[in-house]
Amino acid sequence: MTSGGLVCLHCAEPVPVAGRHPVLLDSVPRDTCCAGCQAVAQAIIDAGLARFYEQHRVPGRPLGLPAGALGEGPAPPGFELYDAPEFQDRYVHPADGTGRPAGADPDEAPAGQVCVDLTIEGMHCGACVWLLEQGLRKMPGVQSARINFTTERARVRWDPRQVTLSALLGRIGELGYAAMPFDASRRELAVRRQGRRLLQRLFIAGLASMQAMMFALPGYLSGPGDIETAYRDLLQWAGLVLAIPVLGYSAWPFFAGAWRDLRARSPGMDVPVAIGMSLAFLASLRAVWTGEGEVYFDSIAMFAFLLLGARYLEWLARRRAAATLDGITATLPEAARRLVPDPADPSSLVPELIPAARLRAGDLIEVHLGEPVPADARLLDEHADIDQSLLTGESEPVAIRRGSEVAGGALLASAPARFEVLRAAAQSTLSVIGQLAERGARERPAIGRLADRVASVFVTLILLLATAVWFVWRAIDPGMSWPAAIAVLVVSCPCALSLATPTALAAAHADCLRRRLLLGSGEALETLSQVTDVVLDKTGTLTEGRPTVSSVGLAAGAHEPEVTALAVAMARGSAHPLAGAIAALPSAMPIELGCRAHQAGAGLEAIRELADGRRQRLRLGSAGWCGLTAAATAAVRPTTALAAIESEVWLSMQWLDAPGREEPADDAPAPEFEPLARFGLTDPLREGVAGMLDRLRARGLQLHLVSGDREAVVEAVAGRLALARWRAGTSPDGKQQYVKALQAQRRVVLMVGDGINDLPALASADVSVAFGQPTALAKAGADVVLLNPQAAALDELIGTAARVRRVIYQNLGWAIAYNAAAIPLAAMGYVPPWLAAIGMALSSLLVVGNSARLLSLRRAAEPAPARATNRVSLSLPS
Repeated sequence: MTSGGLVCLHCAEPVPVAGRHPVLLDSVPRDTCCAGCQAVAQAIIDAGLARFYEQHRVPGRPLGLPAGALGEGPAPPGFELYDAPEFQDRYVHPADGTGRPAGADPDEAPAGQVCVDLTIEGMHCGACVWLLEQGLRKMPGVQSARINFTTERARVRWDPRQVTLSALLGRIGELGYAAMPFDASRRELAVRRQGRRLLQRLFIAGLASMQAMMFALPGYLSGPGDIETAYRDLLQWAGLVLAIPVLGYSAWPFFAGAWRDLRARSPGMDVPVAIGMSLAFLASLRAVWTGEGEVYFDSIAMFAFLLLGARYLEWLARRRAAATLDGITATLPEAARRLVPDPADPSSLVPELIPAARLRAGDLIEVHLGEPVPADARLLDEHADIDQSLLTGESEPVAIRRGSEVAGGALLASAPARFEVLRAAAQSTLSVIGQLAERGARERPAIGRLADRVASVFVTLILLLATAVWFVWRAIDPGMSWPAAIAVLVVSCPCALSLATPTALAAAHADCLRRRLLLGSGEALETLSQVTDVVLDKTGTLTEGRPTVSSVGLAAGAHEPEVTALAVAMARGSAHPLAGAIAALPSAMPIELGCRAHQAGAGLEAIRELADGRRQRLRLGSAGWCGLTAAATAAVRPTTALAAIESEVWLSMQWLDAPGREEPADDAPAPEFEPLARFGLTDPLREGVAGMLDRLRARGLQLHLVSGDREAVVEAVAGRLALARWRAGTSPDGKQQYVKALQAQRRVVLMVGDGINDLPALASADVSVAFGQPTALAKAGADVVLLNPQAAALDELIGTAARVRRVIYQNLGWAIAYNAAAIPLAAMGYVPPWLAAIGMALSSLLVVGNSARLLSLRRAAEPAPARATNRVSLSLPS
């Protein structure tokens, strides 16, 4: 329902509720449709650019895009407004090594470069992606352009000193597409418009094809001379009338795409379609006018209908993939309750309702029952229950304690709670998820890039072949020259070849996202299907990654409350699960430490200054890192019973020789580290991990356990899981060398870790997977992140990769076999144009339908992730 036909001042879309999102223009309140348009409109007015709304009043068109710019022609000038600082702050982000958004392009970028996410309309196949990427990369200052055909989004990185955002948008318009900075609400409206237009074209082509076939049927069933000339002419003229709207409206995208491809000197699959339909229409028009020859109006209408049907099914597959991602990333509320000092009593805090986009790190917020947490945040209250089903698929609320990190979008399932914001929206977990998924979908595997190159060359060869067929038949039988040439053009359209890979990948990405398997690399699925060895970390991978302290051992003379306080103070701030378990210990002695440092896979270090001026170097981690000998560790007495498979974390201390100096004199021996305490931690095995490993063995994969934990623990875990190949006490570099040693034997290695201390091994493996907590995604340098905490997700992922590979090869095999059989028959005159149209369209439909199976193979067997029913949407008041 809209409010009395009101339209948004900014985007001209209907306003749901009048007065909810007003802005003042010339002292007059004007309505906008949402908080996003309200913020942008206010920025434009505050910047003194209010005249923009006097010059751009085109109903139903997004900002800066006049009529005709949305996929129906080149975008005209008018993008200069996007170069204003207000829009740069909203849409453009730093792309250098220190400021680029998490999950952005992995390529190193020199300082000063920026990137933007764009929505692009008008793409039809992989050739469109290639054309746009090449056209943008040739612009001075553009460093990279990567386009996701599935979600119709692009990420462009460039040097703002050489090229502007408006120039990029203009270049895309020159190539025949429409682009604008990505905005979720506008993108949804544009997608709906695109779907409606495509469905309308399909309906008209279908209606015309049925009627045209009825008019053509008497000619197919009768013999020469059976139909009087007057009636034959009437039927042919009726077919002409039906063909005109098909060519002028339904088939217009094919002609526009062909013209765009020819202008760019990069023939795609639209070229033979447009030429074939044009020649068939001209030949039919000549036959109607002269009364001699065959007419193909029914073939033209049917060809357009079936081809549009295949394109619509392909669009639905891509739309489903994009909708699945949007369902995850579009859950943040528009507004947030930020806690600010009460003007009447500055010592107390009161909630202030602000746009969630204005939240920054360090802000204090309040969240009520059933509301989503508006940004990545840390719990300030003692405890709370959160529902992360949208992120992880876990249906049961999770209990968290003070200091726990919560991903934005998680629902609060308990009483109102206070949080501290950890990062702004652009760097939030949901943003990272979206960026990783976008990167994975826009990076095509090698087989897809090869298919695109082959399709481009194939089109050129077909055009030459059709010309040769025309000349040959002209010499043999002039009456067959046009039908044979048209049949070759129509029957050989490389739609199936071009759609074989992207449709399968789109369906696979949608299926993986639905099951919370986040693909961050386009090569991941292809490589996973070829894996021979799986190298597994222990903590956070085979185990739950939620260890608890099960025993404590104290050195002689150590005071437990002080030792515990020291360990808790050191562990705070570390992302490692073992450190998190120690940080959760109760401690009543607040201790401040300085000069913190850490060594990956070893432990933490800090300097403590005592009241008398002396200083201590403290270390928390493995016995080796803590500088402890076997004799020193054996002297530590336990306060509780030791467990056989406990992981060990040691706390040790070294006296510095004098106040103010961190290192002893060169001529003095360094004092030894003294043990203070041993913390034993247990981490339960991940539920279902034994069954998952059995299924991996059944696939013929060799399994390896490589852990940094002590030998007794690793041996016990390996024994329980029947893992014959294991190695203990391995550093992150040691894990990397283990992976490289397997690769030297020509093995294809999958590394599975927790994304924290496994980065070198994850980076070196042929493909890598991380079981990731949502708030740690930015640190998980893996090709795939399993948000689904169930162990079975890994086997499902490998199974999906195998199915995708099988479907892609089936699609390519069918496309090649079809063209190899159909083209010679068409060239020899055995395939009339109407049969060529049916064959080509059915070939495309078969490819799209085969790919769509990936979406439904497990849908019936696996219910969708449960969602909370008590969901409250928080909006800004009017």
